[in-house]
Amino acid sequence: MGCALRSLGLNHLLDAHARSPGIAACWNASEPRYGDYLSQPRGDGWNLDRTRFDQDFWQEAIAQGVRGFVGVRLEVVGRSGGRTSLRLHDAKQSQDAATSMLVDATGRYCAVARDRGTRCVAIDRMIGISRLAQTGSGTISFGNRLLIEAFPGGWLYSLPVRGGLQVVLITDADLVHRTPQHTWQEAILEAPVTRTRLGCGGEQAVARTWLAQSQSVHPVHGPGWIAIGDAADARDPLASQGVLRAIEGGIAAADAIVRELGGSSDAIEELGLRNERERARYLELRTETYAREQRFPSHAFWSRRTLNSAPTP
Repeated sequence: MGCALRSLGLNHLLDAHARSPGIAACWNASEPRYGDYLSQPRGDGWNLDRTRFDQDFWQEAIAQGVRGFVGVRLEVVGRSGGRTSLRLHDAKQSQDAATSMLVDATGRYCAVARDRGTRCVAIDRMIGISRLAQTGSGTISFGNRLLIEAFPGGWLYSLPVRGGLQVVLITDADLVHRTPQHTWQEAILEAPVTRTRLGCGGEQAVARTWLAQSQSVHPVHGPGWIAIGDAADARDPLASQGVLRAIEGGIAAADAIVRELGGSSDAIEELGLRNERERARYLELRTETYAREQRFPSHAFWSRRTLNSAPTP
């Protein structure tokens, strides 16, 4: 993360966030096993407050001359003469624009890619249910470490952020019982290490639910457009690559677009092929990682992931 931001001159954005020395994981084990980020090529990790990080990144983009629009709906009108015509709609008015290259960075919604008629293939129905909690009495502190704990219905991760302890349940949408909040509470009862970290009596915010499925679009580019980051290839939260891939993918896409507009005939194609290779490696690693957890083979969440089901273009 630091290296990618440093290449943009934005490494200072991490100053407001806590460093994390590593991970504690209860994966195929009832007791946590520890891994340190220092043994990895990228060094320390970071516990990002995503709301603050996203806001700060947005402000840096505006400061660099990017025109920002909030609450705007984008309509692709058509393409002619090597330019894509757009219409921007807000609550009061519409305005027209045009671009030589449209970048889809809309995350799992992949709005531009869908509008261009691509196929979006999901290989699971994973969701995240997160709550910000205040730790109560009787807690065990893991410091700034990310704690991951598998249980029969999925897995949980927790980390300290500004305002409390962020505790996130990862499960499949059809395994939610009654309400997301109730399902989250049930998961805590089945995850003793996370429950001990959380402690007793702490206040908890309302649960927030978000899409977390692994999915990909085919193809990832076409005349005048390209999908990047999660819009092209959304990955399991266990990979912990979302923000980093978004930044590195944006840098790579910008370079490819500059080359393409400068006369290269295959820069965008090369980026698409690179994405396909990285996706194949990710799917292999995903299968291997879930296969390591062998305590819950009869439970739906885990039995679904014993199959090496890759999306078919």
